[in-house]
Amino acid sequence: MLCVDVAPADGASIQQTLKLLEEKLKSVDVGLQGLREKGQGLLDQISNQASWAYGKDVTIENKENVDHIQGVMEDMQLRKQRCEDMVDVRRLKMLQMVQLFKCEEDAAQAVEWLSELLDALLKTHTRLGDDAQETKVLLEKHRKFVDVAQSTYDYGRQLLQATVVLCQSLRCTSRSSGDTLPRLNRVWKQFTIASEERVHRLEMAIAFHSNAEKILQDCPEEPEAINDEEQFDEVEAVGKSLLDRLTVPVVYPDGTEQYFGSPSDMASTAEHIRDRMKLVSLKRQQLRHPEMMTTES
Repeated sequence: MLCVDVAPADGASIQQTLKLLEEKLKSVDVGLQGLREKGQGLLDQISNQASWAYGKDVTIENKENVDHIQGVMEDMQLRKQRCEDMVDVRRLKMLQMVQLFKCEEDAAQAVEWLSELLDALLKTHTRLGDDAQETKVLLEKHRKFVDVAQSTYDYGRQLLQATVVLCQSLRCTSRSSGDTLPRLNRVWKQFTIASEERVHRLEMAIAFHSNAEKILQDCPEEPEAINDEEQFDEVEAVGKSLLDRLTVPVVYPDGTEQYFGSPSDMASTAEHIRDRMKLVSLKRQQLRHPEMMTTES
């Protein structure tokens, strides 16, 4: 049957069916061409018979035969045209099905890409920078990384929307609507949560490094700038909060937890923060007890 509702099977079988359909149409065309040639041959024979009839009246009989042959040939042409029309309809459905499977496959690939980006975010995007400038660079790189993930998610959504339109045209059910779409949304939600945590840590690190650098740099022309107890308290508070933050996992809506990097990665980051806090604490002691600096010198 050429004009029937179709249900998706798989891309390879659809391509095979489409190829078979084209072969059948070509076979019909070849067969019709052969019949045309035979019909024309009969018409030529009838014409030749009329020329050697020696005056015998065969006009009426010949006309009936000619009309019959021409009628058969016209009927065959009409049947071929109807066949081609039905093939066009079926071909369109086959091509739509191929497009449907392609969209579903690409949407599934988008989910895989997004999962890989999430994995990279958690495993490799762990550094918080050694100073404020480096941390700002890391934050900018992270924002670009998020843009890539956003584009991947949007691409997957567009593909899944296309599958809905194609399924409406084909009057079939999309497999993606019950599988790929929930997975895409779930991975994107996980990525969003992890990304927000990454931004929060980087912003805390920028605040920590910026305040620590103000205290640690030499400013003889503005001694009061580094003699404010509140600045020291703020650096200590932000540093402790950042250290605590490093030990907190990313918690997803389903209750599962993931940590950034390996324990050694977090230990290295925490050690650098503690070292900076020790320098700030030492600076505080020196300002409280200037004689310590004189004795040491």
